[in-house]
Amino acid sequence: MCLDYLVDKKEFIPLLKKEGNYYVGYKYFRTYNKKLAPIHCGKSTGYKTNTWLNEKDFRDNLYSNKLHCYRSNSCYKPGFHIFLNDDDFTYYSTYFSPRRKIYFKNIVSTGKQKGKNVVVATDIFIPSIKKPRKPGRYNNR
Repeated sequence: MCLDYLVDKKEFIPLLKKEGNYYVGYKYFRTYNKKLAPIHCGKSTGYKTNTWLNEKDFRDNLYSNKLHCYRSNSCYKPGFHIFLNDDDFTYYSTYFSPRRKIYFKNIVSTGKQKGKNVVVATDIFIPSIKKPRKPGRYNNR
């Protein structure tokens, strides 16, 4: 997934939702060997749940520090692309599943993707379906 264009982070501040100390968003995944995996870019080794994940551990090219917007000449830092609203999945829902509520921190970019508000963050926490946890002292990074 690539952002179509960047939007000033100040415009996103009122849109961000928090639970405790962390932001809440929504992300699509694909499954790979019965694990959640990235849908477009990144290593397909699968994501662990109930722990913080950093994007550098899953990046295809560790030397890539910038990505280009799809519809503009702007660049942004790589990270996990996260939708801010559960309703913003309609475009991707026909192609990918599962869809999950996640927690995130360390926002590096904000923008529009297929007309929807998306943040790019370096760290995400995916609660397990079987034993869901919220991020806290026991699993901080």
